[in-house]
Amino acid sequence: MILVIYYPFVVVAQENKISMLKIEGGGDEKICPVRYKQGIVFMSSARTNLLKTVRDETGQIPYNLFYQKVFNELVVGGDAVVFSDNLVTEFNDGPVCFAKNEELIFYTRNTDVDNINNSKRNRTLGIFISTKGKGERWHQSSSFEHNRPDYNLIHPATNSDGTILVFSSNMPGGKGGYDLYISLQDHLGHWSKPRNLGATVNTEGNEVFPSFFKDEWLLFSSDGRASQGGLDIYRSRWEEDLFRYSASTPLDSSINSRYDDFGISLNDDGSSGYFGSDRNGSEQIYFFKQSLPKLEDCAEEKPLNLCYYIEENSIVADSDHPLKFVWDLGDGTKKDGLEVYHCYPGVGKYVAALQIIDTISNEIYYSVSELEINIALDDRPYIIGPDSVYINDYASFSADMSGLKKEVREIYWDFEDGSVQMQKNVNRYFGLIGQQNVRLAIVADDGSIQCVNKNIEVVDKNTVISKYKVLSHQKKVIPVAESKLGYAVQLLQSFKKEVLSDSILLKVNYPITQRFNEVDSIYQYTVGESDKVASLYHLYKEMRDLGFDSKLISFELNYDNSIDAKEVLIFFSPGKDEITAYNEANLNDFSRKLNASSKLEVLGYADPSGSVKSNKKLSYRRAINVAKYLEKCGVSERNIEVDAIGEVRTSSMEAEMLRYYRKVEVRLIEN
Repeated sequence: MILVIYYPFVVVAQENKISMLKIEGGGDEKICPVRYKQGIVFMSSARTNLLKTVRDETGQIPYNLFYQKVFNELVVGGDAVVFSDNLVTEFNDGPVCFAKNEELIFYTRNTDVDNINNSKRNRTLGIFISTKGKGERWHQSSSFEHNRPDYNLIHPATNSDGTILVFSSNMPGGKGGYDLYISLQDHLGHWSKPRNLGATVNTEGNEVFPSFFKDEWLLFSSDGRASQGGLDIYRSRWEEDLFRYSASTPLDSSINSRYDDFGISLNDDGSSGYFGSDRNGSEQIYFFKQSLPKLEDCAEEKPLNLCYYIEENSIVADSDHPLKFVWDLGDGTKKDGLEVYHCYPGVGKYVAALQIIDTISNEIYYSVSELEINIALDDRPYIIGPDSVYINDYASFSADMSGLKKEVREIYWDFEDGSVQMQKNVNRYFGLIGQQNVRLAIVADDGSIQCVNKNIEVVDKNTVISKYKVLSHQKKVIPVAESKLGYAVQLLQSFKKEVLSDSILLKVNYPITQRFNEVDSIYQYTVGESDKVASLYHLYKEMRDLGFDSKLISFELNYDNSIDAKEVLIFFSPGKDEITAYNEANLNDFSRKLNASSKLEVLGYADPSGSVKSNKKLSYRRAINVAKYLEKCGVSERNIEVDAIGEVRTSSMEAEMLRYYRKVEVRLIEN
């Protein structure tokens, strides 16, 4: 015959946070304390003249309900007394829970309390409900409508208004042993069919002794999880949107032990209360109070900087060419512009690379620069949560400790309403408009404490808020190189010297420069030279049209190719006088340096491939075409002096040198 369901529970004496409540007048076993008025109601095996000396079939004395007045949480006043003589039975009574300002009681007792001497009668346990009458008298109890004679319903827990009931039962269809179930009361007073709380709470073991904390948290004991040992106490938060309780987490190790710990009742501060345990050899009631550190002079929370302005300041934008600047930001994001603003998803190392894209071919014209952005957590805790919340709303906060170098022993959340919570993630209710402070403290294994605080703005429902502030911005700039860079179009590169008269290079109508890259021990063959990346675009395209896999390279300038340059050279194909797009770009750039009074000398040249007369005419046409283009650029005709030099003959007439003489020189003679 089962008279009461409880289990050998847990706790070793742990530090000074836990103290046994010394109650005189109770029996040897005292469990399941619940706050009531100025004391606690608990279950005890004590015998009194109100109770017959009854034992169950195992010889155990049944548990009944007692009340003990308590001062200052640990100091008891007088002996424990029977809680209510009109709720007493000869069998088991309790545990209990209260609702509606302690005017409504739910408690466990045997469903059949008649004919005590008939040991063959069914002695299953059920839940009973009573309301308070005058004084401390309780009306006759009514049976919970889902009590059954073939299985037990035990350990009721209810919310503050008594409309939600959670209890433990071994009814068929559970996950194993005793499971927790929930039933809701409708407006007519009927209770819904009990629903199993599911895998977030229940296991193949036993889930027993539930209790509520501020209607939001469900606390209960379980022996079906990897734990300190025996029964341990767990908590789970109600998730309204999912209509379920969240995944369960164990309470602090100062409460759970290698013995059985169960039947917890929290005070309003959430950091103190009573629970039962057999850590000292018998079931007794313990008071616990978290030894909280003094959280003074907490550093103000500094959000992790995830957002950056990234700027390349050594390149000048040029709208005259079909080019665009694109940042590959290293996290799968690409953004256009020399300066971009970007928020990274989290901690990590990111390489931001700036590329110039040819919008016609959609190919990379030039890879300008790279910047490594290392986003790392400092050695401190971070508060992850909103900066603003609506009144009468909940907000979730999380402690990010991934940057800490020391092992974490304890976590404390300290709120302005005086409540303290000790877990990584918390959910808080905000009921007052104005600024409220949240403090987070991390205690390391060596006892050191790191503390941060965060101010939360609580606003009315008519205020438009952003759940999170825009994180602080940091400007990342690609530094300008100490030595000035020049750029050229690379035709090819080789580990050996190439002969400039090779047929592939003779297709090029510009002077070819040979450079030796000492870093890579390689020869580079380039055309064009400029301190502006975009100005080489047309030359780059022209070389590609000739069949070269051309690309831009950079090098250190050994001369000043700045805005004060007084000469520009225009090169031509053999026998041709057409100005290429690249040379047009050079003339455009040169003309922008001039003013209305600038005077120019335009000199045309030719190589000695043809006759002297034809070469003279060719050099003149080249000069005239350049002069006409300068006029289009805004230079007055009367300020341009044109002359045809004709062919140039030198002692070295190798084919690779002739390209140097197919040109027009434009000189600034007066500015």
